[in-house]
Amino acid sequence: MTDIFTPETGAARLDVDTSSDSVALPKAVNATVGTTIRVYNEGPGTAFVNFGGSDVTATIGADKATGTGIPVAAGRETGFRLKNALATHMAAICDTGDTAQLFVTMGDGI
Repeated sequence: MTDIFTPETGAARLDVDTSSDSVALPKAVNATVGTTIRVYNEGPGTAFVNFGGSDVTATIGADKATGTGIPVAAGRETGFRLKNALATHMAAICDTGDTAQLFVTMGDGI
């Protein structure tokens, strides 16, 4: 049975604009059982996120479907389950003219 989300860290903040930037995840990913990551986009624009090592970047494809970023809409929270211990950072980018403020919290559950 999956528990409701139980946070294990405080939130890391990432201010996003049209240049890919990244923030270190608040704790290590548990590669054995996985770690839930919740990303809240305070807005006002949609942010596109990607997870990886310290050199990770997020991109937006010209057709919005071919980039490396996963969209997180303004005012929304999206959950991810990571099992790759090499994922130490989250990168994000916004489309032209947009900005966003993201908060990433790690824990367990949904």
